[in-house]
Amino acid sequence: MEISSTSVAVDIPTVQPVQCVFDKVCIDVAIKGDKANPTKRILDEVSGGFGPKELIAVMGPSGSGKTTMLNALTGVATPTSGTITINGQLFSPATSKRFTALVPQDDYLMPTLTPMEAMMDAATFKANLPPGDALARTEELLTQFGLQECRNVAIGHPEGLKGLSGGQKKRLSVALELMGNPSLLFLDEPTSGLDSVAALSLVRLLKSIAQSGATVIATIHQPSAAAFFHFDRLLLLAKGQACYLGQIPELVPFFSRAGFPCPEYHNPADFAMEVLATALSAGRDVPDNFVASEVPMICSRFPSEVLLLCSELL
Repeated sequence: MEISSTSVAVDIPTVQPVQCVFDKVCIDVAIKGDKANPTKRILDEVSGGFGPKELIAVMGPSGSGKTTMLNALTGVATPTSGTITINGQLFSPATSKRFTALVPQDDYLMPTLTPMEAMMDAATFKANLPPGDALARTEELLTQFGLQECRNVAIGHPEGLKGLSGGQKKRLSVALELMGNPSLLFLDEPTSGLDSVAALSLVRLLKSIAQSGATVIATIHQPSAAAFFHFDRLLLLAKGQACYLGQIPELVPFFSRAGFPCPEYHNPADFAMEVLATALSAGRDVPDNFVASEVPMICSRFPSEVLLLCSELL
């Protein structure tokens, strides 16, 4: 059944700015049958902070702790030690649900629904909007995410009903989470499975969400140079440790000062991963001049502008 597209004016609430700070966060997991080493450390004293109007990439080789870091920040995993604060208050999964949203790597969309129907359901049951406001918010998000042309097409499933493309499904997954107007948006590898054009389009949308006042944090795998430079800052992990936390344009100078100059015209994201992967595959630990064992931070009191000063500890 097609839903009317009549537009209704409504005041959409603005995004409330949020500052997320994590200090020496560690996560250990139990290893069954190993009495000598009963636990394994997945995250090892990771410190840093994310502020409003930022699009942050979390990168690292396979097994570096990217998803675990995301799980810790969303409350899916409980840190063994360390603290996570939101606007100066200790993080609580129960209360954070009011202003956070998580887009998992795999979509959980109903294949028989259309984007319009899925969005209206989210507006009604997730955001608790009255019918007029729900329709207006749905129309706004369908337009923002380029889904108007496929609004009445069944979402579909790769093994059954044909429907939306991979890029359209990913954009719809993000739009559904934005129905609640979150201040903190987490995404687990949102560009995986997308071609370079679709991935760049999605990253541009995430950038616009961040510019509206939200804090957007995404684990990312092999981004193109064009997509990579849309991010504001990068948290680079290896073997559960923070190797770099800083502005994207400072990544290449950072590696150069550490003795690893990036070749001209080389994608900095690929280069950083190649250096770390080579070191780890050779059986070496993360180079000492990469690991920020202590990240000096100067954070002004919220809601003043957030200042994050991260030293390279060379």
